[in-house]
Order: sequence, then C-alpha cells, then structure tokens
Amino acid sequence: MCNSFDPELASINEVLLKKCSIKDAIQSSIKDDSAKDYVLDTVQSSLDLDNVNVSILNEPDRLFRLKEALEEVKDDYDYIIIDTPPAFETLTQMALCASDKVLLVAQASQFDVDALYQFSGGFNQIKSYYHQNLDILGILLTRFSERSNFRREIRETMNEVAEQLETKVFDTVIR
Repeated sequence: MCNSFDPELASINEVLLKKCSIKDAIQSSIKDDSAKDYVLDTVQSSLDLDNVNVSILNEPDRLFRLKEALEEVKDDYDYIIIDTPPAFETLTQMALCASDKVLLVAQASQFDVDALYQFSGGFNQIKSYYHQNLDILGILLTRFSERSNFRREIRETMNEVAEQLETKVFDTVIR
C-alpha cells in the first residue's frame, strides 16, 4: 500500500467555507498495489475546524453545506463515512443532515450514556425538522468488558438509550 497524503491540499474547512469544491480536497490516501487502484479517499480535517463553526454560525445554509458538497461526489462512492467530534455542535448537525445512516460509537461509561441521552434530543430535532429519513444503525460499545459488573449495568442503560433512539446496541463490542 502507498500513502499519498498531501498536507498542501485543501481541507474540509475550505469546502465548508465554500472556498473550494470537495473534489479539490479529496486525497487518494491508500493504494491497493495488486489492483493498481486507490481504495480509500479522504478529505483532511484541520485544527482550525472550530473556526468554521464561528464563521458560518449565522449563515442560513450552514447545516446543509456538507450535504451540498457531497452531492458532487456521492455517485462516485459506495460509502461515505463522516467522522465527527463527540459533541452535538454544528459540524455534527451538518453530518446528520448529510447522512442516510448513523453509527453511534460509545465507550461503556456513564459519561457516554449521559452524552447519548443529550444526543437523542438533538438527533430527534434534526430528524423531525430537516431529515425525516435519517436512521441510526445502532450503538457500538467500546472499552467494554463482560467481566465488570459496572459494564453490564452500563450495557443495560445503553439498551434503554437505544430504545429511546429507536435503535439497538450491537451484540459485538470492542474491548
């Protein structure tokens, strides 16, 4: 495999600020030498991504900028994966408006249970007002150990959160 990452290319910041097309920011980062073809394209993030939130805060189209950018390339890919910060901020809301399906990844901790309860309120608003077809595939638990009584209690609580979100907690966990 070959890594062709170019730090000089545009980041998602420029795309969301409408300074360039998403096609200008895509990097073919992994090459399958046997097929002589790229198998993973990425768009880099930036430490200045929080500044994008501030810059577009009052823009009426802010929640749809990512969706609009992805429209240009959506037919070129089988899947587009959007990784967001764990906070329910503008970038996460943009990702929800641009997505068809959501996979929630959560540590088996009380903090993440609380965060998912908070997320459910915002998710339901996005679904009701902006994107009625948005679905959650499920919740994937990480840092999970069956041997811990506390972790089993957390799993039960996560099941309650999943029920509220009309989804499930996957049986498969990441230890």
